[in-house]
Amino acid sequence: MYSFMHLSFQEFFTALSYMLLCDEEAQEKVRELFSKVRHGPQHFHLLPIVQFLFGILNKEVAKRLEEKYISCSQGIWTQLKHFILEVIEKGKEDQIVRRTMQLFTFHCLYELHADDFVKEAMETYTDINMSGSPLKKTDCWVLMYCQSIECLELSGCNLTAENMKILLPALQKCKALVLQVDDLADDDLDGLLTALGEGKSLELDLRNTNFSDEKVQDLLVALTKHKTRKVQIGVKSITSNTADKFMSLISKAHGVLDLIKLHSCGNVALSGQLQKDGVRAPQIVLWLKVPEMKMICDSIRTSGYSLTGVNLTENNFSDEKEQDLLVALTKHKPRNIDIGVKSITSNTADKFMFLINKAHGVLESIELHSCGNVALSGQLQKDGVRTPQSHLRLKVSELRMICVSIRASGYSLSDVELTVYRVADLSDTDVDDLLAIILPVDKLRFTIEHNDLNDCDSWSEVLQFQSAVGRIELTLSGNPVFDLRSFFQLFPTQHPEWDEHVDELISLLHHDTSLEEITDGEQHDREVCYQCSPSQPGLPKPNDDIR
Repeated sequence: MYSFMHLSFQEFFTALSYMLLCDEEAQEKVRELFSKVRHGPQHFHLLPIVQFLFGILNKEVAKRLEEKYISCSQGIWTQLKHFILEVIEKGKEDQIVRRTMQLFTFHCLYELHADDFVKEAMETYTDINMSGSPLKKTDCWVLMYCQSIECLELSGCNLTAENMKILLPALQKCKALVLQVDDLADDDLDGLLTALGEGKSLELDLRNTNFSDEKVQDLLVALTKHKTRKVQIGVKSITSNTADKFMSLISKAHGVLDLIKLHSCGNVALSGQLQKDGVRAPQIVLWLKVPEMKMICDSIRTSGYSLTGVNLTENNFSDEKEQDLLVALTKHKPRNIDIGVKSITSNTADKFMFLINKAHGVLESIELHSCGNVALSGQLQKDGVRTPQSHLRLKVSELRMICVSIRASGYSLSDVELTVYRVADLSDTDVDDLLAIILPVDKLRFTIEHNDLNDCDSWSEVLQFQSAVGRIELTLSGNPVFDLRSFFQLFPTQHPEWDEHVDELISLLHHDTSLEEITDGEQHDREVCYQCSPSQPGLPKPNDDIR
């Protein structure tokens, strides 16, 4: 028994051992090897042996072996040629075979270095798609050796600047290129532009680069010389000149460009569909700082384009910056907006509603959130017409500002869901603000998330609004361990005579573990639905309704 430092030693010596056999026996061994490989992936571990056989039959290697009295069988050479041509033919009919075997095929032909045969075999490979397959340096060398490439796809291959230099001849040769290169620096841009050449149908992904503003401008200008279909560029920062060149590329690639992405470490993400004169232009995706985003939006407008179907996500904005961007968005047609803020003022609330008014009929949803302890979602409507779905998570005082601005703008909220977190932290002012938010609502789904409801005084005032609301669905979640009698007594009813039945109801809740729903069969104008999820045995199970 022998053991080797690396499996490749064993594979090499296995291939070399065939050369030490007589011609007939050697050919039989190779036939057995090919037979196993043809049976599919379970025998792909034998492929390196085949690759070593091609290397051993290289003219230079064969000559050196003959000097050591090891002759290479002509019969094996014939078998190898037939085998690799068979693999290539199967790849024409079966894309799975082509995808799994093409890199192996390239390695075998590269090892052989028989120019005439390689040229004949490689005529099939005009379109090569290696996307999703990480490429090592040796893989890049064999791709460089491919002579007939017209279309090359190298996305998700973990390519670096060093790999790109090796691939330079293949990149220059192809007419259509899909290329993703990671971690390029400013010094690598010249090499990239040399590789790209001019006039290609191009999809370029440089999202994991960090070019300076000047280099980004050079790249954008160079891309105008191609038929650029998709491009993603990572940047440190941009200026107004970059924004102008960004739009220049879009204008020149009009009708060809499908998607363009530009992103840095900014805190605003925007995606939307560009259009000009009613004709759809590229989709854009931007992840930038607020001033940079504003530059791009200004350049879009001055170039005669507009944005439709805008989706906006922002994080941790100051109130002033928030207002600037909300105003800028009114000049476009936003569809979905998601904004994270530090805090807001009444001015922000007014601009929030100004944007909703301007985007009436286009805007589908708008979200505004900070580290507040109250969440509200509901359907905005005006004059009986449904408008955007709103989702707000703010401090109570901020939420009241928004609700006041909603009503002052002639809108109303319906299908309201209100969730209060950390109820014990509510101040008297917060309770007053909550009441001001809730009272005008006709139908409310109210959720209290609190893990200790023993202190009913901290939240009892909030629940006193029930008589002013047409319907309430109240959910208690967490681990409520409290006196149900005190809980029910917090709610005013229209029928005081019912109070005497509270004890009987509580007894039933404690002892009937199979209870799922109690419904009051008497018709009345207002209804309260309590949904509890207590941990005490004998209490209603989660999602049980008590009506």
